[in-house]
Amino acid sequence: MSTFGKKSLTWWNYHKQENCDRLRFNSTPKEIQLKILEKWYPIGMIVGIDNRRFNHEIVQYVEHLTYWSVKVVLIFEGSILNGMIYEKNPLDLYPSPESEKQIKRDEKLKKIL
Repeated sequence: MSTFGKKSLTWWNYHKQENCDRLRFNSTPKEIQLKILEKWYPIGMIVGIDNRRFNHEIVQYVEHLTYWSVKVVLIFEGSILNGMIYEKNPLDLYPSPESEKQIKRDEKLKKIL
């Protein structure tokens, strides 16, 4: 397993993602990518895209030939765009503060137990 894969399964920094990290994620073996997605980007998580408002929900992981992406749906009540579906690289997504706290708290508890 690559160093990127090992470190990513241990801890994830949502706010310091660079272009080289996107390339490293896409070049990581697909099995590791899926584990990263399941651990750090669970289905149902509320996220924002490119530092925009947190009004998208992860609904599905999409398998491509050499990498995985994430399908998100816009959940903005009263908007004509409500329900629009986007497919994004997971490193373009930022979790809502509540989602991030919950996931990181769960990881810390797993380490303690």
